[in-house]
Amino acid sequence: EGLASLCMDLVTEGTEKLAKVAFEEAKADLASDVGSYASADQQGVSMSSLTKNLDATLDLWADSILHPGLRQEDFDRLVKDRLEGLAQTKAAAPSIASRLARSIVWGAAHPLGRVVTEQSTQSLTLADCKRYVAASLKPQDAKLYAVGDLTRAQLEEKIGKRLAKLVGKQKQSAKMGVAEPRKGRVFFVDVPGAPQSIVYFLGTGPARQAKDYFPTTIMASILG
Repeated sequence: EGLASLCMDLVTEGTEKLAKVAFEEAKADLASDVGSYASADQQGVSMSSLTKNLDATLDLWADSILHPGLRQEDFDRLVKDRLEGLAQTKAAAPSIASRLARSIVWGAAHPLGRVVTEQSTQSLTLADCKRYVAASLKPQDAKLYAVGDLTRAQLEEKIGKRLAKLVGKQKQSAKMGVAEPRKGRVFFVDVPGAPQSIVYFLGTGPARQAKDYFPTTIMASILG
């Protein structure tokens, strides 16, 4: 647990040519941003730029995809940050409840029900991330989203020449399987001396592709 998130964050911590500080300075000089992420159902490398600085920003973006630095010191810092974040999570009732809710709805063994822990985070290595990134950053089956003052022809020309050497198919996504909710109706997490308490009333909703997904989302917002 936590492998994809950690390793994808590491992708834009610098390139082979630019260490972390130099990479951040290069982005700042352009007033641009290059970032990477992994969520429950997608992962990617993103960028934003002033139109006049698009080419220079695309150079940084493409270099992050083709030649990420993946340095040990950056990996160690990200692990430390996550461990500190987990400690903060355990000190706040809302975050404790949120972590528990996923395992209740989906089941503790389901990919969407598992949670990142100190043990799972500390078990990861830089070698794990190098393997993960090498298997994940492939063009086949990937999608490109672009918004801005440019045409499709310009985009294909600018992206195509920068990522010409990027080939291959990314590893197959994990199969989610059906939800296996935990048995029980009421769940308690006892936090002695906690200054705050929280109560969740929850259940499964419509599938993301269902016609009533957005109406249900609006209803839930109004209800809350």
